[in-house]
Amino acid sequence: MTTLDTSNASLVNTWILRLMLSDNDALLKFYDPDIGFRDDDIARFLGLPSYEYDTRPSLKQFKALLRQKLSGCAKNATLDAQLARNLDLLSKGLALNETQRMLLAFALLKEVHEALGDSFNRVKTHHEGQLVSMLSAVLNINRQDIKQALSPSGVLRRAGLINLAYNSIHEHVDIEIMNQLKDAMLADNADEKELLAHFLLPSEPGSLRLENYPHIAEDIAIITRLLASALRKQTKGINILLYGPPGTGKTELARLLAHEVHASLFEVRTQDDEGDPEGSMGRLMGYRLSQSLLSCNENSLILFDEVEDIFPTRSFSFFGIETTSARHKGWTNKALEENPVPTIWISNTIKHFDPSILRRFDYALEVPVPPRSVRLAIARDRLQGTPVSEAFLARLAEHEQLSAAQIAKSAKVVRNLGYEDPEEAEQTIERVLERSIRAMGQKPLPRKHPETTAYSLEYLNINA
Repeated sequence: MTTLDTSNASLVNTWILRLMLSDNDALLKFYDPDIGFRDDDIARFLGLPSYEYDTRPSLKQFKALLRQKLSGCAKNATLDAQLARNLDLLSKGLALNETQRMLLAFALLKEVHEALGDSFNRVKTHHEGQLVSMLSAVLNINRQDIKQALSPSGVLRRAGLINLAYNSIHEHVDIEIMNQLKDAMLADNADEKELLAHFLLPSEPGSLRLENYPHIAEDIAIITRLLASALRKQTKGINILLYGPPGTGKTELARLLAHEVHASLFEVRTQDDEGDPEGSMGRLMGYRLSQSLLSCNENSLILFDEVEDIFPTRSFSFFGIETTSARHKGWTNKALEENPVPTIWISNTIKHFDPSILRRFDYALEVPVPPRSVRLAIARDRLQGTPVSEAFLARLAEHEQLSAAQIAKSAKVVRNLGYEDPEEAEQTIERVLERSIRAMGQKPLPRKHPETTAYSLEYLNINA
C-alpha cells in the first residue's frame, strides 16, 4: 500500500472498524495478540498505536480499543461534498434509495482507498450470502435491505452500476463498480448533463437532408413514423439497425432521423475521459446505464455506432459446425427487448452477427452506396464556395467509397488556405483526399480523363 487518500477518511475508518468488529474471525484477520498487526499500513491508517511484544493487548482489550475509536469516528462518518453531490445527481436520474447510494459509495471507496480495499480482501466472503451479511455490518443497514438492493432485478445490477463477481486473486465474492461510473463519481460534475457526458455525448447536427437519400426514401419514411410513434407512446424495445459499407452516410442518416422526429440524439462514447479507446464491455455498460438515466426523458434517442465488436457472433469449429458465442448474448437479447429509449445501432457489416440478435431489430436497413447522381449532389454541396469545376465534381462522384465527411474536410482545408484559382484548389483537394483514402484503405481516386484537342479536317495535308 503506497497511497492513502484522506477524503472521506472518517467514513472509511468507520467502515473498516465495523468490519474488524463484525466477529472474532474477522478481527483475527487483522490482529493476533501473539504476532500483533497483520497489516501495519491499515493500523497506521486507523491511527492505532504500535505495540512492543510484551505490551500487546489481549483480543478483548483490543476490541474495547476499537469500539472506543469507532464511537469517535462514527460521529463524523459522512461523504465528502463532491461525492455526495454526484450521488445526488445519479439518484435523481435513477431514483436510488439510501441503501443503494451507500452500496455505490462503498464499492467506489473500496477502490479509491487502499486501506478499505485491503481490509475487504482480508475478510473473504465466499458466497453472496456472506457478502450481504458483511455489508450489512459495515454499512449498519438492515440485511434484508442490502439483499434487496443487490438483487439481479434491482437497479444497481440491472443498470450495470455494480457487479458481483468471484475474485480469483483474493478468492472471494467481490462487489465491483462500473469503471466509467468510478470516473464519473470522482469528477466535479455541476449537473446531470455533465454526469451523463461521461457515458453519452450529444450528437453533432447532421449535414445531409432527405433529398440525399432518394434511394432509401421509403425506408426512411417507415422508420421515421416508427420512431415518432415510439417516442409518443413511450414504447420499450424499439431498435433500428443501419448497416452497410463505410462512407454510405449511416451516421448522418441517424442524425437526420432524430431531426425528423424532433428528438435529442445522444451517442455512446467510443473513448474514455482520458481519450483512450473504450472497450466493448465498457461501451455496453455505459449504454446500459444511459438507458436508465434517459428513461425519464421522453424525447431522446441513443446512437450506438461501430457495433461490429459488440454483438455476439457466429463462429465455426474446426469441423465446420457452427457455434454461437454466448459472451454477451443473454444480456444483448434482453437489452434489445427492454430498452426504454429507442436506439439506432450502426455497423459496417452484419456478416457474423448471431441470427437471434438480428431477429430482435424492429427495422434492419442496409444503407447501400448512393447512386452517382446523389454522390454528385453531395460533392457539389460539400464543395460549395470553392472554385472547383463541374468536371472535378463529376470525377469525385465516380468514387463509390468517398464519404461526405471526407469531402467536407478537404473543402475546409481549401477554404482556410483561401485558394481562388480552380487548378490550385482542385490539386489541394485531391491531395487531401488521396491521403485520407490511403489511410482508410479505400481504392484510389479515378484518374483524370485526358483532355482532347479540337481539330478540323481542312488542316490535314493528305497530299504531303
